[in-house]
Amino acid sequence: MELISILFWILALVHFAPAIAAIAPSQLIRLYGISASNKSLIVLLQHRAVLFGIVGALQVFASVRPEVQVFALSVAAISMTTFILICKIHDQVKGPLRKIILTDVLALPVVVVLAALLMKS
Repeated sequence: MELISILFWILALVHFAPAIAAIAPSQLIRLYGISASNKSLIVLLQHRAVLFGIVGALQVFASVRPEVQVFALSVAAISMTTFILICKIHDQVKGPLRKIILTDVLALPVVVVLAALLMKS
């Protein structure tokens, strides 16, 4: 497996981890530190989990299909950076979202390396 494929798989794993909450809502409480009594919020976050699954699947697809790699990388980069920025704007960098922010921050170098590799090829 070449480096580009491996890096796309890393991004896929980053996005698949929270996607589990789509089928296991109890994970939402652990991931986001929310109350199970807020059913509307649970529904919204489960839908968010489905979207993460789609982003993760796109990263897997990009690992074997070069023609979608730029698009897939753009989707992952936008997903990760906007979450970090929104958390910063709302002063949510500390607290229950900290682990998720940290995961995205640690995955950003993968995005940068992939962008450089794709620009080279």
